[in-house]
Amino acid sequence: MNTYFSFDLCRCRRSDVIGWTVLLVVMFAGGGMLYGQNYKRTHSRAQYVHKIEIYAANGDKIDPKSPMAGAYSPMTTCAKCHDVEKISHGFHFNALGPDTKAGRKGEPWIWVNKQYGIQLPLSYRGWEGTYDPRKVGISPVGFVRQFGRHMPGAPLAGKLTENESDWAGTGKLEASCMSCHTADKSWSLDKWSREISGGKFSHAPGVAMGLMKGDSDSVKYDLKKFDDEGKVFFNVTRKPLNNSCYQCHSTRRLGDFGGAKWTHDEDVHVKAGMSCVDCHRNGIEHHTVRGYRGEIHPTGASIGTLSCVGCHEGGVEKGEGKVRADETWMLKDGGRFGAPKPIHKHIPEFHFKRLSCTACHSGVLPEDKRIGVGRVQTSLGHGLGTADQLRMEDILPGMVGPVLLKGEGGVYRPSRVMWPAFWGLLRKDGKITPLPPDSQLISRRNLRKTWKVRRDMRKELLKVDLSEEDLKKALGAERYEVEEDKYTVDEAKAVNAVKLKLAHEEFKDRLKKALGFLDPKYKTVHEDAVTVYVSGGRVWRLDDEGELEEFEHEAAKPYSWPIAHDVRPARLALGARGCADCHHENSGLFYTNLTALGPAPDPDPRSVKLTELNGLDDELMAAWDMAFETHNLFKYVLFGLTALLGSVVFLYFLKAIAGLSKRRMFHPGSTERI
Repeated sequence: MNTYFSFDLCRCRRSDVIGWTVLLVVMFAGGGMLYGQNYKRTHSRAQYVHKIEIYAANGDKIDPKSPMAGAYSPMTTCAKCHDVEKISHGFHFNALGPDTKAGRKGEPWIWVNKQYGIQLPLSYRGWEGTYDPRKVGISPVGFVRQFGRHMPGAPLAGKLTENESDWAGTGKLEASCMSCHTADKSWSLDKWSREISGGKFSHAPGVAMGLMKGDSDSVKYDLKKFDDEGKVFFNVTRKPLNNSCYQCHSTRRLGDFGGAKWTHDEDVHVKAGMSCVDCHRNGIEHHTVRGYRGEIHPTGASIGTLSCVGCHEGGVEKGEGKVRADETWMLKDGGRFGAPKPIHKHIPEFHFKRLSCTACHSGVLPEDKRIGVGRVQTSLGHGLGTADQLRMEDILPGMVGPVLLKGEGGVYRPSRVMWPAFWGLLRKDGKITPLPPDSQLISRRNLRKTWKVRRDMRKELLKVDLSEEDLKKALGAERYEVEEDKYTVDEAKAVNAVKLKLAHEEFKDRLKKALGFLDPKYKTVHEDAVTVYVSGGRVWRLDDEGELEEFEHEAAKPYSWPIAHDVRPARLALGARGCADCHHENSGLFYTNLTALGPAPDPDPRSVKLTELNGLDDELMAAWDMAFETHNLFKYVLFGLTALLGSVVFLYFLKAIAGLSKRRMFHPGSTERI
């Protein structure tokens, strides 16, 4: 032993022994911390070149030439340098984790079944108006196969199930780091989606990167991706590209809504050179900042200036954000990236308490009320980003926006809206619970005999053969024999209206038979339950005499969630041209009718005016509109009256001065002029 550390325990005091022991423990512990640290760092702004070996989930280094090589595992490979356990519990993964924070309502996962007319909003976060997949009979594997196409992997922090056997046939869907962190856009959402829908979860990360060959049950590597040392170059970027975000956060406007695609700009921040992650940031824990006012970050970090108000106005009201005392300067000053401070001339103060910034600055400009609200498709709802020749405009789920709706705190925000559609059970307590959509209606084979839909309920019901009488009603006696491709626009609309009405009658006839089939099936299990169908804001059931009955219910109400992008420049904001941008008799912001979209064909769909939906008084709003539309005339009249009054006063003043001057031209007590 080194003499420096040698001592005679017999001659040492008890306190000396304790001191040496503590010193040795600290030395060994410190050495472990210094030399046994697993997570390597460069601590440089320069990007590290990731030319590395790759590993399988069991920890084996992958030999791409070996027929026994396992599938590439991002979690095992990246864990050599990164805390993948902490990363995989971030906001994109944590819907079932112990640190889950629901936060403000967001876009749900929407389970779609065209055959049975289902569009069911799902969420593990407990947002009001959504359903927990676990409570409606959706299996973990079924959920991932349906929605894994737009998950970054590690399904919900791996907490979907504790039963390893659930993943036996598919393997677990690990977090694919390159789905966000690729610098060359080489990660393929299309390949990722195909592997997941095919049930090969463990293959998806390697195939999406191009390391492995897809459409194969065995693992086959592309040898061109490996160098002579068996290493792979990962073209990594620390800050994800906008392209990576767009894979899951894109929107498609349908029809003529908002004009042609090529006439639109991107978000004003993006066009100015910013990226999505400049505002939507996160640390190693990957709790991405959502950026709404009042958001509290799970880490306790101050994120006040990463909202619209915090960045542009430079201030967060007390209680609206968790702020550390040493960061109050950020909240006072704001102005990240040189953000201009808005002037908001002539806009009354109460607008900023009742309206979000996005109400005036985000989304497509609201159109005339006669045009209505536009139909949209999103990545999460409609699989945007995956190649598809059959992504028609009327596919499920039906979704519209932007719609100005009053939400949390009485604040109005632009939102998207969808209407749930599902088969359910109405219980004695008045609640409606959806039947499991994954194993729909006990037995699809049994119900198919009465439902008689093979693939797409709406499309098949609308395939109506019109009689001569029907055509005469739609086109008139002179035009009813005209070929379909010769119809005018108005004639095509008239024919489609007749088809829709007939399809609706056929739908109700089949629905009556289907509910008649289901009721006795479910009453054997739930004596107090009545089978119902929900669609387009309506609910149907059979009455005591076996006839189809329609009624209203909370379960049929639309689900909505706020949106923030694309942000328009200040000159295109509502109010930039005056109050009449919003306050006029044809305002699409207030008076548009919000018409329900459901799978069931409906010639007279449920419709509600936005003023009614937001609890606004039509007469009061009309009075405001009248005031704002005539306020320029009022100003001119007021200006004219003021000018007239001023002229009278001025003339009177001149007359008074003239009279005074005349009196002063004579000496007092004399008739002679001075």
